[in-house]
Amino acid sequence: MSDSLLIRAMRWSEMISKPTAIIGVAFLLAASGLTIADVISRWVFGKPLIFIHDLFGLSIILVVAATFPTGVLQRKHVAITFFGTWLGRHASRALDSLAALLTAVFLAVVAWQVTEVAMNKAAINDYTYVLRLPTAPVWWFAAIIIWISVPMQFVVFLLQLFGHETTTDAEIPHGE
Repeated sequence: MSDSLLIRAMRWSEMISKPTAIIGVAFLLAASGLTIADVISRWVFGKPLIFIHDLFGLSIILVVAATFPTGVLQRKHVAITFFGTWLGRHASRALDSLAALLTAVFLAVVAWQVTEVAMNKAAINDYTYVLRLPTAPVWWFAAIIIWISVPMQFVVFLLQLFGHETTTDAEIPHGE
């Protein structure tokens, strides 16, 4: 695989991961705001805002899903490196490549399971308890975000396999 193709794939991955990170932060801030509103309601009125649980639950689904693309791209997953240290540089690269491939497989399984949940929620026409909001669209959105992470992780695997170091925006040529 040519370096330019990998670099283009990495650039595509970065373009995708930034909006998903923004989505994750936005929904995390929304969940925080909901928590603050509930605490203030309990303090001022002595009663919780009962609809908060509905909105909080839906927002956290998206917060978690939105972390996958950026985590994949920045290689922020857990890594055990002491075997590679003992076995040498080439064995370390091989083990890191295998780990990146297994991570892609694991992400595909997670995406498949979230898709199953989305299909189930749609089939039973699931709604939140208080606000009666449909839950399937949120699960579908989460599944799409996680499915996007799978090819991104495969790009990380190829970069690892061919010996490319972790790159940042500043290091990737943009063809200008």
